[in-house]
Amino acid sequence: MFQGELVGNLNVKGCLAIGSRERVLIIGSGMIGLLVAQMCSRHFQEVIIVEKDPMDPAVVYRSGIPQARHIHILLAKGKEIYEQYFPGFSAQLSQSGAFGFDFAQDVEYYLQGYKMPRFESGVASILCTRVLMERILIQKIRKNARVFLMTGHVVKKLLTVDSDTIDGVQVVEESTQLEKTIKADWVIDVSGSTSQAPKWLNALGFEPPKETLIDPLTGYASCLFRLPMNLHLPWKVFCYKPHRHPIFPWGAIAMTVEDRRLFIGLSGRNGVIPPIDRTSFLDYSRHILNNQFYELIKSLEPVSKISGYRKHFNRFRHYENLSSFPKRFLVLGDAACVLNSACGSGLTCGAMSVSILENLLIKSPSSNFESHFHLEQFKKNEHFWRLCALYDGLWPDTVGWKPTVADHLKHHYFSCLVKKFHSSPALYRSFLTTINMQGEFTDSQFNTPIDRSNLSRV
Repeated sequence: MFQGELVGNLNVKGCLAIGSRERVLIIGSGMIGLLVAQMCSRHFQEVIIVEKDPMDPAVVYRSGIPQARHIHILLAKGKEIYEQYFPGFSAQLSQSGAFGFDFAQDVEYYLQGYKMPRFESGVASILCTRVLMERILIQKIRKNARVFLMTGHVVKKLLTVDSDTIDGVQVVEESTQLEKTIKADWVIDVSGSTSQAPKWLNALGFEPPKETLIDPLTGYASCLFRLPMNLHLPWKVFCYKPHRHPIFPWGAIAMTVEDRRLFIGLSGRNGVIPPIDRTSFLDYSRHILNNQFYELIKSLEPVSKISGYRKHFNRFRHYENLSSFPKRFLVLGDAACVLNSACGSGLTCGAMSVSILENLLIKSPSSNFESHFHLEQFKKNEHFWRLCALYDGLWPDTVGWKPTVADHLKHHYFSCLVKKFHSSPALYRSFLTTINMQGEFTDSQFNTPIDRSNLSRV
């Protein structure tokens, strides 16, 4: 258990002046929740994390994070940010068996059916399971004397000191159904895609945000396999992306992770869903590279069950557009912007929102802090959103998105670029730095913008 486990009602007096930073309350203890808590400990005297799940070290997969059974990748920028707030993070991962890798040299990547070039790009990150990443983060945050945790508690509503200022939350302890009040100077919702913030806002008389939705009807099935000592793979990551011309909805990703295991995920698009029984799972893999992927994995020993996951949608809740919003309340990470996990950018997107928040805390704008943050978060999230929309939004059966002629032209232009990647490593490296947020977006060549002119249609 974390230092300073909290019980009963918690109250702070005299902490509501502008700029007061006695206590911040974080809703959710996923990877972004832990990151924002660590960052806030630099600026607040006390950080309280309210978490529904028990934090039992014996429990490998928490019920509140079903996607933990599937592949996660920290993009280069995300790794940099986690290292900034948790010094030694990468070194501890490596000591625990994680692998460093180069996004070009160590990845056999098939994009739109074309094999990407292999060379040392300098765009690098680290490979491991999400379970290992969270374990290291929790070990580190346990040493932070300013951070406290309330497990087994669910936030039911926001509390106000007046009509438009949040000063805490009401929670319910799941085991006893006992209601408790927690007072705080700031409340930050990092509870993920199941965030109840729109409902909480509506209960206080505020208009909930409109949403933009892109659902490509994607499914995933993942399994961990043991790698034999005599098997030496020619890559650390293998990735075959489904493509539209011609329609090929089958995809696969495999990556080497700690304890000499191979994490394999099969994906499907356009309503094609990979199965979760072993025989059908293997048969599904025959679609990838004319049986070559099947030949690799058919003899491997599984060390986990095959787990399915279906919630691979993109959803943008437009908090930046609200004309009225309560003071002292922020919505961050997947609670604001969910990206299709098949794109691999969710953790990095959330991490960059944490950096944005710290920059604003340092600048300390005297008014409209919430609006400033949500707008800046939107601007950064929009980069990731455009990349996901370019890929997800144009599938024939995609729900919630009506591509324009311009969208199709942009996709055609991107397809032309993809064909040039193999003959132009410099162009491919520019693409890698772009998707890893290590380079600037110079124009919209990779992007499909959000249509904000008619948000009410979804």
